[in-house]
Amino acid sequence: MRKLLFAIVMGLVFQNVIAFESKIADSAVGCRDQAKLEKLLSYARSKDNEAFTKALLLGVSDGSCAMFQAGESVDVTDVKWSGLNQVRRRGDIQEYWVVREVLKR
Repeated sequence: MRKLLFAIVMGLVFQNVIAFESKIADSAVGCRDQAKLEKLLSYARSKDNEAFTKALLLGVSDGSCAMFQAGESVDVTDVKWSGLNQVRRRGDIQEYWVVREVLKR
């Protein structure tokens, strides 16, 4: 029982160490699912603006993606080597993946 309690406490402490506050530098899109954001990015890289726009509008309308405004405060909750960061709006519980370049410290 002590080991379980210790593991839970350490998990909570470690989780708080990872999270840090940041701001959105420029308007950006974020998606709940990392694969969905990567698909949007692939459309943008291949300059398929029609597919990008359709996927973005669908994602925003069904709630799987969201638009972030410049200056918006977020907590960074996960960081990937691929250049994606998971963020949560201040006061919200939903997390979204964004590209690292849209964040400023």
